[in-house]
Amino acid sequence: MKKKDIVYLRGLNGIRAIAAVGVLLSHINLSLTKYKVESFSLFETNRGWTLGEQGVTMFFVLSGFLITYLLILEKNKTGSIDKNNFYRRRILRIFPLYYLYLSIALLTVYLTTSELRAGGGIISLYILLLANIPFIIEKAIPACDHLWSIAVEEQFYLFWPFVFKQNINFRKILFASIIISVLIRVLLWKFFPFKIFTIFFTVNRFDCMMFGGLIAVLYIDKSQFMNIINHKASKLFAYLVILIHIVNYEIVNSIVSMELVTLATGIIICDQISNTKPIVNFENRIMNFLGKYSYGIYIYHPLYIYLLAKLHLFDLIKDDNLRGISIFITITTITIFTAYCSYEFFENRFIMLKNRFSEIHTTNN
Repeated sequence: MKKKDIVYLRGLNGIRAIAAVGVLLSHINLSLTKYKVESFSLFETNRGWTLGEQGVTMFFVLSGFLITYLLILEKNKTGSIDKNNFYRRRILRIFPLYYLYLSIALLTVYLTTSELRAGGGIISLYILLLANIPFIIEKAIPACDHLWSIAVEEQFYLFWPFVFKQNINFRKILFASIIISVLIRVLLWKFFPFKIFTIFFTVNRFDCMMFGGLIAVLYIDKSQFMNIINHKASKLFAYLVILIHIVNYEIVNSIVSMELVTLATGIIICDQISNTKPIVNFENRIMNFLGKYSYGIYIYHPLYIYLLAKLHLFDLIKDDNLRGISIFITITTITIFTAYCSYEFFENRFIMLKNRFSEIHTTNN
């Protein structure tokens, strides 16, 4: 058996942790009305956390970077990309938890509401990893609407490895594709706001993953662009963008924020993996812990939000503030605990199997 290279990129789990916790807290806050909480909000009444709204953007950029980085290393080592092994790795990492959660969520919704009985045809879209379609047309199954992002990623990776098989100027293609995608999105929102095709193009953020891939190419090639990316002014700009979203401000609008967070995430990735002393150090025990279990945190939390609201357990707490705080603490705690158990006792079995199909083994799962 050939010796496999082991890769660990510092700080990436920290970025995952920020994205996952952002999405978690944002979704809990948006759900408070389901718990009849009227006067308490962690951020703003009936609103999520702006950073949480962009957490998926950060996931997309990070995924595009890491997958592309590993593919390039594989190609440099072996001279080619083994597409079959690539898809085996994706299946073993994503599918087990995805379909386990989908099964549990569908059963829970079936037992607690009549929605599945009335619109069961939508289920096939989730099974076929087309969850972005019901999300876009606003027919998402309760506790499953967040699965749109998993669908978008898997659709993107259907064609991504084939790009590496072509003898093309990969960097120029990525630059052009990203710029064209951003321009199309901006123009669509200007002239056709909230139309189905506009929302579809916004939800299917292939350009965010392509940007992560571009950063990987520039980083490995030691491109001159890295001088700009690693410039202190660029890094300060990137962390400032994230800070603005942490304090719950949107820069112009959600579309502009999305593009800026995409850019900022790419710069921060480079700062984290290139420097032992980045401007903000994401390499610590807490963030590594949360980042390691971020997939589970992202997957499981909507089920607990949905189920606990149905059970009316918090109705016994009369004070709005105390009820709101209890909801945040309870859902966050049981989500992280479930994600931990899921990874250690379920997902890890498939991860170990997945590593058999990797020329480049990474601990940044």
